[in-house]
Amino acid sequence: MTPGTNLAHAFGQRVDEHPEMPAIIARDMTISYGKLRAISDVFTWRMHALGIGPGATVAIDTSDVIVALSAMFASARLGGRFVGLNQDILQSEVVNPTHFLRSPDRPPRDGIDAIEVDRTWSPKFAPELAGKSVHDLGFADSEQPWWILHTSGTTGGPKFMELSQGAVHDRSIAARVDFTPNKTRFCS
Repeated sequence: MTPGTNLAHAFGQRVDEHPEMPAIIARDMTISYGKLRAISDVFTWRMHALGIGPGATVAIDTSDVIVALSAMFASARLGGRFVGLNQDILQSEVVNPTHFLRSPDRPPRDGIDAIEVDRTWSPKFAPELAGKSVHDLGFADSEQPWWILHTSGTTGGPKFMELSQGAVHDRSIAARVDFTPNKTRFCS
């Protein structure tokens, strides 16, 4: 990862090369790279308005891949960290989210003041935010912790590890030789 870049920038470069290429293919819709970036732009500005930036940790409660990816890219742009919300996170003394987001498919949780990612987070309802420059919002160094993952261990208790954007980027580059460009589809 070159200095001054992050995963959101790397994704943006890919979008510039192939904006109409499908990024997400679902049973009922297809989202292009360009559309995913527009959604991520809106997420970036909404999350910025919530005070998310360096030092912030966003816990995301969603099963929606678009919400998850957009929040991931937005946190990368803003210099914050993110983690998927689950019961272990809520009981952890190690991971202390500063902000909570949830998609409409997730019910509110008792004691959590989560912001609902509603329709106003869509470029359709906030076209002024899609494509608005995000270059001065607080990018973190690529080696700072970015993604907090939950893992189990031999103790039986929850454990967490932090990955930097640089580690995720480098692993992606190392694995790319195994996949044919523009012809590989991932299922999750």
